[in-house]
Amino acid sequence: MRNKKLNLNITSFNLDELLEEVKSIYSFNVKFSGVELLIDVGEGISSEIKTDRYRFMQILVNLIGNAFKFTFEGSITVKIRKVGE
Repeated sequence: MRNKKLNLNITSFNLDELLEEVKSIYSFNVKFSGVELLIDVGEGISSEIKTDRYRFMQILVNLIGNAFKFTFEGSITVKIRKVGE
């Protein structure tokens, strides 16, 4: 097996804008399932973050998508915290 590298594209971007995009992606699920999607950004988390935007979005979309598959009532909460909190 060949050694494959994961190439990251680290950039600064607005976290609030990305989270609004994520909410928009799941607006249909929220409307028709009755399951609420809550995103809780912890204190001290800057609205400008630096990471691979595409990969971060991909992780959130996959996690939330799986949560919708297995949640039939109530809510789904995504908590964003600094490591160690």
